[in-house]
This record gives sequence, C-alpha cells and structure tokens, in this order.
Amino acid sequence: MPPIRTLAEMEECNPATVQKALKILEKQGLIVIRGSKGYFVTESEKKIIELRNQHLNVGCGLLVPVFQERGVMCHYLLHA
Repeated sequence: MPPIRTLAEMEECNPATVQKALKILEKQGLIVIRGSKGYFVTESEKKIIELRNQHLNVGCGLLVPVFQERGVMCHYLLHA
C-alpha cells in the first residue's frame, strides 16, 4: 500500500484520519503491518471471505425488513 501521507493526499484528508482507518482495517484483519516496510493487504482468502460475509449479513439484515414492508416475501428474495 502507499505510504500514509500519500494516501492522505490522494483522499484529501488528514494523515491522522488515514492512520485511524488503517488501524481499523488492521483490527479487522484486512491489512497487516510489516515493520518499517509498511501496510500490506492480507493474503488470507479465508479472512477476506469471512469479512465479506459479515458485511453481506449486515446489509441483508437491513434490507429484508424494507422488502417485507413493501410486500416482498423472503422466499422470493432467495430465489430471485
């Protein structure tokens, strides 16, 4: 990954904001820090799939009630 200052410039934000975001990604296991070499995206396909599924479950949990309010039954969503 690019250095923190480069990421901050790219996103037009404070380097401290980038640092906080990287710490969150590190806690989630999406990136790893390798000493003075910097941050790297995890090579763990299992971890990436796990986090993707967590985010999908949250998203589905928010969408299903909205569909139900509009009369769409869950079994239609599963077989669409």
